[in-house]
Amino acid sequence: MDFFDRLRTLDRLHALIYRKGTGTPATLASRLCVSRRTVYHLIDDLRSLGADISYCRSRQSFYYQNSIEFCFDLVIETKQEEQIVGGESLMDCRLINNAYDTAPDNTISSWNNIFSRLKNRDFSYFFSSI
Repeated sequence: MDFFDRLRTLDRLHALIYRKGTGTPATLASRLCVSRRTVYHLIDDLRSLGADISYCRSRQSFYYQNSIEFCFDLVIETKQEEQIVGGESLMDCRLINNAYDTAPDNTISSWNNIFSRLKNRDFSYFFSSI
């Protein structure tokens, strides 16, 4: 699962948990087109972001015990004077995808490290793994 697929899957999972309509873990895995183990990894990702998620056996659904909202949108802004020419923006996408593939573990802490490197324009990590 690449970076963008993971964001879409986390967004879908959040919507299902928010509506208390996930179904059993096996049903949820089927809806998200992932394995049961991946469902638990995704739930752990949401928990690491502050979500208190439980499972109700009578409703057969995961639900939030706390009031929380997530927005898994990717916003890329460019300033007029820093507009990218010559395919560098495509390289940025390749760098992010490559960083995801080579991250030691695909946890939120790994992503925070990757995004802080991008924010600080520290590209050495990304180029060394291409």
